[in-house]
Amino acid sequence: MVAVYVIGFLGWFISYKAGAWKGSDPAPPSDPDEQRTTLEFVGLILGYASAFFYLAARVPQIVKNYREKSCEGLALLFFLLSLTGNATYGISLVTYSQDKKYLLNAVPWLLGSVGTIFEDSIIFVQFHIYANNARVFNSSV
Repeated sequence: MVAVYVIGFLGWFISYKAGAWKGSDPAPPSDPDEQRTTLEFVGLILGYASAFFYLAARVPQIVKNYREKSCEGLALLFFLLSLTGNATYGISLVTYSQDKKYLLNAVPWLLGSVGTIFEDSIIFVQFHIYANNARVFNSSV
């Protein structure tokens, strides 16, 4: 697992040194009350749809774990990596720019990122709660 973090950091460091973030800052809109363009509106709608489906993908697993009172077969490493990826992605969205328009356009992706962190936290709690059930079940067999 440490190798994943090291490789991720090296990828970021190399792209940073190569100048990936040396471009100019996004130009502020000429009119603060500027209407959203059609392309921005479509992107926002697709972003909310994406966030909805991204969040909905974890729900069946959470329900299955609850019904079976078990997390057997799940890879805890997957959820740790998902948590790390979503946390760093959410942080990158917020730290990139604090411009109001940018942040409003980033809301669907922030919802997806933070929402998935919340759902993965529920699965972590299930791992903890149902681990004792697995031990009791295995010792009685």
